[in-house]
Amino acid sequence: MIDDYIEDISQRLVATARQRSRIVEDIRDHLADSVEQLVSQGIDQRTAEERAISAFGSAAQLAIQFNGQAAAVAMRRTPLTMAACGVVVVAGFLLAAITQPLPAVPQAASIVRQVAFFTAVLGLQFAFVAGLRVLVRAGARWRATPHPGDQLLLRRAAVVFVAGLAVAACGWTVVLADVLGGLSNRRAATLVAGIVAMISATVIAGVAMARQRPRGQGEISLPEPVATDRSVLGAAEVGVRWISHRPRMTCTAVAIVSGLTAMTNADTTVRGALP
Repeated sequence: MIDDYIEDISQRLVATARQRSRIVEDIRDHLADSVEQLVSQGIDQRTAEERAISAFGSAAQLAIQFNGQAAAVAMRRTPLTMAACGVVVVAGFLLAAITQPLPAVPQAASIVRQVAFFTAVLGLQFAFVAGLRVLVRAGARWRATPHPGDQLLLRRAAVVFVAGLAVAACGWTVVLADVLGGLSNRRAATLVAGIVAMISATVIAGVAMARQRPRGQGEISLPEPVATDRSVLGAAEVGVRWISHRPRMTCTAVAIVSGLTAMTNADTTVRGALP
């Protein structure tokens, strides 16, 4: 009876395998203690199990409670993880790029370097937007119990963020590797350090996001909660929702502006292209 009850709860949990195992073991231990105490009072085993389970409540309600707690933790932790990894990737590229000496006569960058650099910039924009989407939702609902739709948003935004960050890291790695290939000075160590930092941050971001992805849950379309927070982050949530409803127009405008701005520096060196 207890095994069936615990299995029912386990199937309803939206958690990683590690979190699920810990929750199940805690419930099993508490039930075992309750049953043991009832049996010591002269109650038969089956009746003791029924009473212990009844005291815990229905499996559905218990799972909802645990899911809410896990969602609250994820909503607070994920934006911080995403921000930290994004900062490290950008910092790694800056470390490598700005420590390289400028040539006496500026030279046009190779086509490989140009394409890789601006592809990386575009990927970083996707990562930034995905990170902002999670940040404003987490900020607007920091003190509230997350809506089930928040978990779905969190997973989708995390996938976009890691993908964008990976594109940025790969593109800038190609740029730096191209620079490193023609470099013969003592500052090569900063290029290598920058490359290692970018790749490491991307791997850590991917692992962190994968650990927070629930197992065995289907993609269910859930309504988004209505933002009632009147703070700056609450206003940002309204703005992001407006953009979500008009993605083509917004993304086209941003892509055009970003592309025109970036291509004005396309004939510069890597360091000169940073501004």
